[in-house]
Amino acid sequence: MPPSREKSYIAPCINGTPDPQARVLQKEKFMIFKILAGLIILATVGVEFAQAQETQTPAPIPIVAGCQPGDYQSVLVCATTIAPSGRTYSPKCLKVQRGTQVTIVGSAIHPVQGMGPINGVQNPFTDIRGGAVEAVTKTLSEPGVYGYFCTHHGDENGNGMAGAILVE
Repeated sequence: MPPSREKSYIAPCINGTPDPQARVLQKEKFMIFKILAGLIILATVGVEFAQAQETQTPAPIPIVAGCQPGDYQSVLVCATTIAPSGRTYSPKCLKVQRGTQVTIVGSAIHPVQGMGPINGVQNPFTDIRGGAVEAVTKTLSEPGVYGYFCTHHGDENGNGMAGAILVE
């Protein structure tokens, strides 16, 4: 007879006879051990994955409308406004957190238009009419850079009266 593949063990006895429940309990303990070992492995892999994600270098911030990474003015409010000031915008380079409501003031003298997508992020300020002549308010929830310009005094390449919003 071939040897049994089942591991042998000594079953606890009750009044000198093997306890049939002990074998079931032994199997349940072994299953619990296997489950716990699997959870520990998953937790370890999860921590290593999270640490690997943290060490990745963030993508460089693109230069839009002449705004260099150090030029952005940070605001920590839930709503802010960008307004024309002569032939420029104030602030020209704005940094906000996700979920911030941003208003760009447009007028007949300074119609505002959003630049095309930057790094694949669609610009919510793009006006299908070719430039908004009123204030445009959007809640920015996707991280990225959003460029805008005055259709009379700037252009889609960020020259002249133009600016950028960095959403983190």
